[in-house]
Amino acid sequence: MKLYMLVAIFGAIGSVCRFSLVQITPKIFFLNFPLGTIAVNLIGSFLIGCVVSIFEKNIISEDTRNFIVFGFLGGFTTYSAFTFELFNLIKNSDFTNASIYIFLTLFLGLALFYLGYKLFKHT
Repeated sequence: MKLYMLVAIFGAIGSVCRFSLVQITPKIFFLNFPLGTIAVNLIGSFLIGCVVSIFEKNIISEDTRNFIVFGFLGGFTTYSAFTFELFNLIKNSDFTNASIYIFLTLFLGLALFYLGYKLFKHT
């Protein structure tokens, strides 16, 4: 039960961090584009890559990995907001921004995961 509580606490912290970043981003960039969601998903992809690489070296325990990946980063990143915002772009016939959003989220997210993974693989 303690493990579930810690994952939940880490998830709550990640969710608050995500909410804060999503709220702040439009005030900084003044764009009608879901940059906050892209930012949290790309940052999260990079950090998950780092954690996976570190875990493979047995530097952190499985419990710690679970707190970070499933708790904090699970709360920080968001697939549901991605699909909601993508739907709204498509609904508004904004196919160019929808395509950019898909590309940045999926391909750049995978690239950042790989970068984080490789960065910590060789250290």
